[in-house]
Amino acid sequence: MVAGIIMAAGFSKRMGSEKLLLPVEGMPMVERVIRAAIGGGLEEIIFIYRRQELKALAEKYGLKTVYNGAASEGQSASLKLGIAAASLEAEGYLFFVGDQIFLTPSVIHQLLAAFHQNPQGIIVPVYKEKRGNPVLFPKGLREELMQVEGDQGGRGLLEKYKERVVWLPIEEENADIDVDTPEQYQSIEGMGKN
Repeated sequence: MVAGIIMAAGFSKRMGSEKLLLPVEGMPMVERVIRAAIGGGLEEIIFIYRRQELKALAEKYGLKTVYNGAASEGQSASLKLGIAAASLEAEGYLFFVGDQIFLTPSVIHQLLAAFHQNPQGIIVPVYKEKRGNPVLFPKGLREELMQVEGDQGGRGLLEKYKERVVWLPIEEENADIDVDTPEQYQSIEGMGKN
């Protein structure tokens, strides 16, 4: 099994307010990511949060929630909390960002299928020739992931283990879009498909 880890403890600095609760097509953007993760068939989903409103949203779906009191240290804090909370049976860790609003269960199924074919691989989706999220790391890199610092997430490991990276082309329109600024948020209305 693969553990899904939704990292939703950021500060939305460029947005100026808590972006993950902003509605997209009538639903908070992080809820869209939660629903995609559930639809993707993950047996375990861990939700890393900082704000109580986000925790409540995750609990509505029965997700395991973990509070990140060290969110100011960057993405690495959420990454490590997620791995520590994951089941020992987990063969890999699929890391989600909370603002990838048009992510679909199909993308997750494709990532999991690629991982089953390459269980020691790092599975990275590629959208229009651009690296994206979510990224799946094998259990064998657990200890190194737990050493990651700052806001880089697992990027350094992609460089270190180039030969193990599986670049997976994803054809789905808009699945790579995430939202960081008010301008980006304004531009997404009407872009998605239900």
